[in-house]
Formats: sequence, C-alpha cells, structure tokens
Amino acid sequence: MNGPTVATTPRPATVTVASILWIILGALTTVGASTMALQAAGSGTLTELIAALAVTALGIYLWVLGVRLRRGRDVRVALTVLGLAYSLVIWPAIFAVPAVVLQYRPSSKQWLGRQGEAPDDDGRGDVVRD
Repeated sequence: MNGPTVATTPRPATVTVASILWIILGALTTVGASTMALQAAGSGTLTELIAALAVTALGIYLWVLGVRLRRGRDVRVALTVLGLAYSLVIWPAIFAVPAVVLQYRPSSKQWLGRQGEAPDDDGRGDVVRD
C-alpha cells in the first residue's frame, strides 16, 4: 500500500468531536422518540405510534453513523443531510451544526479521504474489517 492510510494515521480531534456530537444526538433522539412511542402505544393514535417509531429508527441510524464516522468511514454526506433536516428544529441544531462543520474541517477531510482500512474505535491504528 502506498502512503499513509486511515489505519496508520491518528484520528483528528475534529472527527472525534463530530462523531461524539452525532452519537449524542442519536442517543437523545432514540430515548426521546422511544418514550413518545411508549406513550403513543398506551393512549395515542396509530399515526403517532408510527411516527414515534420512525423517529426512533432515525435516532438509531444517527447513532450508528456517528460510530462509523469515528471508525474512519466517510459518512459525512448522510450525516450532513440528516443534520440539515434536524436543524429545522432548534435543539438538535446545537449538536448538528457544529458536527457538520467539524467533519468538513481540513484535518477531517484529509483523514476521512484516505483509502484503506479503518482503525478501531480507540484510534490506535488496529485494523477493523466490516
């Protein structure tokens, strides 16, 4: 293999912080929406239940994408689209806007743009295979 890869290059702090913000947003969304789903199952309409379950699934997806970003997968486009959608509501924008900015900083772009194997979650360079 020619040149450094994601597996041999330490993860930049911008990627770490962006991934943590996405994971937090995904976790908060999952907890909040699953609580709404439980309430809707007890006394709400079927439409409310379906909507709450869909938002719960979206929160889980955000969480997974945040973990994948942290491990070196370039999932910035999907996260940016979801971040723009989340920014229509005020409180998620607190997490989404800085995360989008951080994941496109030069050090993040350089690290995520490298081809090759991704390091595991501790950033030591051990190779993780999907």
